[in-house]
Amino acid sequence: MTAYCPHDLDPETCATCLFGFERRGPGRPPEYDWKDLRERLFDYLPDESPGVTLTQIQEHLDVPEAVARQVIGQLRDVLGGNVEADDEDYAESSINVVVEPEGQRWGYWLEATLDEASPWAEYRLKGLVTMLRRVHSVALSLARSVDGRTTFGRASRRFERATRRLHEDAKDLLTEVQERRSERTRAGSS
Repeated sequence: MTAYCPHDLDPETCATCLFGFERRGPGRPPEYDWKDLRERLFDYLPDESPGVTLTQIQEHLDVPEAVARQVIGQLRDVLGGNVEADDEDYAESSINVVVEPEGQRWGYWLEATLDEASPWAEYRLKGLVTMLRRVHSVALSLARSVDGRTTFGRASRRFERATRRLHEDAKDLLTEVQERRSERTRAGSS
């Protein structure tokens, strides 16, 4: 396979090519139209369980697994309003991309209300509590290791306090969700 240099240099000696600042020719990673992939995924996902599998999403979008996962994440960001996507009709909506185990597979679908997807929401909340605990642990370690009188030290302590509050609030919310689920289960079995 002959390498190609867009700078009309020997690809073996071109610093730009060697250090990967630009990738051209054979072996170049494909470029994706991310907006098109998000729109195609949004149109493809069913609006109720059972959903479609990651493999089915890959096949529909004709992309590798890593790209399919990235498109799912991007679609969640757009739906949540966490990215600039004003030109996408479904931006900042109440719709979520939900995934739940369905036997031996995981099914993805769109859901407008989390009441219908409470197991998924609880699972995501548990993951959030775990992530916030880890972020807080790092922030706490950092705050303890720097001089609190410096600008960086003061910022580290403020970040530690903020992450501690986030973690505590998320834990309280998870406890509340679990208690409500237990109450509904008890009321349903009576």
